[in-house]
Amino acid sequence: PPSGANPMYFSMGNWDNGEFDRFPEWKGVTFTGIPSNTNGCKSMLDAMRARDMKGGIALTVPGQMADRRPDGTLDFNMNKYKALVDRVAAVPNLASYVADKTFELFCFGDELQHPKWNGTIPPNTRKEMAKYAKQTLPAGVIICVRMPSDRLSGSHLPTGGWGGFLDAGWAQYTGPFRSASIGMTATQFCTSERTAMLALGIPHIIL
Repeated sequence: PPSGANPMYFSMGNWDNGEFDRFPEWKGVTFTGIPSNTNGCKSMLDAMRARDMKGGIALTVPGQMADRRPDGTLDFNMNKYKALVDRVAAVPNLASYVADKTFELFCFGDELQHPKWNGTIPPNTRKEMAKYAKQTLPAGVIICVRMPSDRLSGSHLPTGGWGGFLDAGWAQYTGPFRSASIGMTATQFCTSERTAMLALGIPHIIL
């Protein structure tokens, strides 16, 4: 990835059912949501560190931070979400895993505008989610959400913008919600998203 003043650009390589595989040589850890307790979080980070794996991402999944209705739709529960953040933050000496790049990103949501959320999670609630993660986790953790720029701007933009709490958008060049990338090559999409994210005050992109 570029360094210096340029926005970060991460090539995801492969993401399938929770697997985060930033580069081919970094394999062996599957993320299917935040582990059920702090010890589980620590064990995962220790396993990565033992293999000298970098770029770890903590990815929330909907069932961990919602109440499910009989029809299968979800009602977001802020208390459950904050408990997930607190669980990761409670890992002893978490800052050391951040410093050596074992743990780099906290993704607080995936497609938060999806109809499964019983009318979507409102933009201002998303901002509060980013704010809580930013203020709770160690400095240096990149706070991201898995949504492209067209779902982080316009009617999706929180009041007053993102306030510096959202560091990255996971832009999804391919996938079920890829309207922003239709008709573009990966390079064109990367350039477009970088420009759009910067205009929103979001310094990083993930594809």
